[in-house]
Amino acid sequence: MVYLIGRHYVFNQETLNELQIIVDNTKVAEGLIAANKYPLELGLKITINEEKVGLEISTKANAILQELPKKTWLLYDPVNRGAGTSYRQILFNPSFSARGDGIVVNADFDQYIINKAQGLESILDLVKDVKNKNALYGIGSRDIPVVLAKHQRNSSLRIIHELFHSLAVGKEKLVVHPQIEGVTPAYASLGETSPGLYVMNQDHENYPELVQFVSTALQHANLQGFASDYYVAIKASQLAPIGLGYVKAQENKFYKQITEEDEHQQIIRLISSQTMELGRTDVKNVLQQTVANEANFQEIASFYDEKDVSEVRQSMLQALSR
Repeated sequence: MVYLIGRHYVFNQETLNELQIIVDNTKVAEGLIAANKYPLELGLKITINEEKVGLEISTKANAILQELPKKTWLLYDPVNRGAGTSYRQILFNPSFSARGDGIVVNADFDQYIINKAQGLESILDLVKDVKNKNALYGIGSRDIPVVLAKHQRNSSLRIIHELFHSLAVGKEKLVVHPQIEGVTPAYASLGETSPGLYVMNQDHENYPELVQFVSTALQHANLQGFASDYYVAIKASQLAPIGLGYVKAQENKFYKQITEEDEHQQIIRLISSQTMELGRTDVKNVLQQTVANEANFQEIASFYDEKDVSEVRQSMLQALSR
């Protein structure tokens, strides 16, 4: 059995509305699983920031959760402890290793398509690749152009940041074959490490070692943010093969109205803070060497404006030197 667990954070009215869509899609997915006998069990890791959103939205969110199919796994947190915490609560949850095949999939249900058979089948294809390769970790690459910010240049900055992680892993380990049309060209050529859909093979012989590395990293770094995703992708790739595959996705939604400059500053802070945390772990050296490497710089600059690549690179190198 494969455990497909979504994660969602309710912090305002828009994300409450999105929760209703996720629950509706989960009900459709449950029907597809039953009809097609897919070896999947569904779950949802939900965080409702009760203090921030107040009693009314919290009550509505809990009412929506009551609509989930009865067999759905539910992990609940009333306090926002960060996306990285939810990531670890799903992929390293010992409840799953004690049952079935020990395969856990963490997917952002607002981004990946679970209410259509082809969406679920694309996830199962990725799981199959993990098993065939005896991979420890699998990464579901998005089958659409990727948008990571409201404003185009800022989206490019975030993609550039992720591409340095891809090169730290090695594009030979990450590039999905066969290629398909309509995906972000840089990811197609260099690979993705943090698309929001991951497979953990808890039965893999190197899984206990990965758990120990993560535990040690947590003693030195704050991995509440996306640094968890970044760290595990790099470390898992050093221990075993990576499972790969394109998964059916849809474009991210950005609800907050924000100026390009304000968003730019937020993204640079994100890049700096998350890189600084990685610099406190055992992947610091490989990441530092990757970012400083001129050939890597030029490879990313073949896809994006050289000034933007330089800005991201400088922010990362400064953060790694602290």
